[in-house]
Amino acid sequence: MKFIHAADIHLGSPFKGLKDIDLKVKQRVLDATGEAFKQLISNAIRDQVDFVLIVGDLFDNANPDLNSINLAIDQFEKLQDAGILVFLSFGNHDFLNNRIPVNIFPKNVNVFNADISNKIIELSTGERIGIAGFSYDKQAVTADMASLFPIRDSKVDFQIGMLHGSMDGINAPESHYAPFTKQELLNKNYDYWALGHIHQRQILNEMPIIQYSGNIQGRHVNENGKRGYYLLETNSSGIDSKFVETSRIIWKRLAYGITNEKDTREIIEHMITKVESSKEDVFQIIDLSLENADQLTRETVEQLSNGLVRDRVQAALGIDDFWIHKIKINFKTQTLQFSELDQSFWSEAQKAVFKPAEINSVAGKLFQNQFIAEEYLSDEQINELYNDVKVKLIEENVFGENTNED
Repeated sequence: MKFIHAADIHLGSPFKGLKDIDLKVKQRVLDATGEAFKQLISNAIRDQVDFVLIVGDLFDNANPDLNSINLAIDQFEKLQDAGILVFLSFGNHDFLNNRIPVNIFPKNVNVFNADISNKIIELSTGERIGIAGFSYDKQAVTADMASLFPIRDSKVDFQIGMLHGSMDGINAPESHYAPFTKQELLNKNYDYWALGHIHQRQILNEMPIIQYSGNIQGRHVNENGKRGYYLLETNSSGIDSKFVETSRIIWKRLAYGITNEKDTREIIEHMITKVESSKEDVFQIIDLSLENADQLTRETVEQLSNGLVRDRVQAALGIDDFWIHKIKINFKTQTLQFSELDQSFWSEAQKAVFKPAEINSVAGKLFQNQFIAEEYLSDEQINELYNDVKVKLIEENVFGENTNED
């Protein structure tokens, strides 16, 4: 028996945090999730798997656009033509509702409803396989769904559980939904647990295997590195699990430390070399972190801050292999040298200003647009705003007040 465990496809994902991006690169980024899904389907057909598990969040939202719906149906039909089954559960992003037309999915697609069920199939080899799962019927399912899964069916040769949720103790942005403990899953005596919801692939248990496949395409800098799915194959000694990459774009963080360079052009040349040395077979979006910026002149720091250095690095690299997302400046002086009174004011301002409610009040009607609100009220963006302000203050601390007066 051979099958694929995938999750968190997120077709139609808008990709967050990309500003002032080249139009060709932007289209490449927007197409990345769909292209990664096509790669998964192509691999499934090539490897002649028996079935594909998709453990939640096929779509990025519960009202997917027509392009995403048609893409999913087209790919499912390819699997049907190849005689490959699909077992599909919906998650917190794409919970069951009438805007997702499951009624026109091809017949090879087995959709789980909101009640946990165990679907039993018989392979051409005569093996009987049980696949248990459920779909979200609302965005926030906070109940302990794992406790409701049936004990392993004694009439099957291999029992699989599909669960879109978070294990207690996992500290991740995607946590808090359908919480479970590892012991709960072990108590069901299943042969394999296919998990979804947490976007970082990780193995929670080895015998039996309990694992998150992660998402098939990173969508922002915090989802960096290679992404994909697991290919599982049973044999006489048990089951083999192999990670298969599908990323069409890789987000990457690179650190570059200033040594003796103080000339801006020299820094640009060294950055270009640093990025080029990280080249891989897929397109990369790079966050560069510049360390020890205390040694630089104020003029160079300003050219780094205003985007000029980023633009020159990008121009030299072209857009075939890399896009420089941002260059972050880090000073050895990471603390602001305030008087005791000023430090108190800064701490209070930090608590009062850098929070969603305050930013929302400043932005006003702009945040009535959901996509803008989601972008700028995320913890990541608020932390970035705070760090940008802190860097500006550290610049003043390092270089002193600007004395270039007429």
